[in-house]
Amino acid sequence: QEVLAYLREHTPALLILDAHLPDLGGISISNRVKRVSRLARIPVLLLVSAKDTNTLQDAQRANADEIITKPLTGKDIRAIVAGLLGKRTLSGG
Repeated sequence: QEVLAYLREHTPALLILDAHLPDLGGISISNRVKRVSRLARIPVLLLVSAKDTNTLQDAQRANADEIITKPLTGKDIRAIVAGLLGKRTLSGG
């Protein structure tokens, strides 16, 4: 709920959300963000447990720009974030 309150007043450059956030999960937040025209261009990166196939499938339908499975071992998050921010800059966001 705090994320939604924050987004009413702010437009961040990027959202990194865990699928299993307390109260309102990252998948639900991603869906909501992508439906609001002011926020729709914000890149969303969702973190999902590789073992949780149902949540992974839900994440794929959540309109997230990138889905990363946990554990994060060996994944270069900085490169992924830079790519998402670069896409946003190139698309005029």
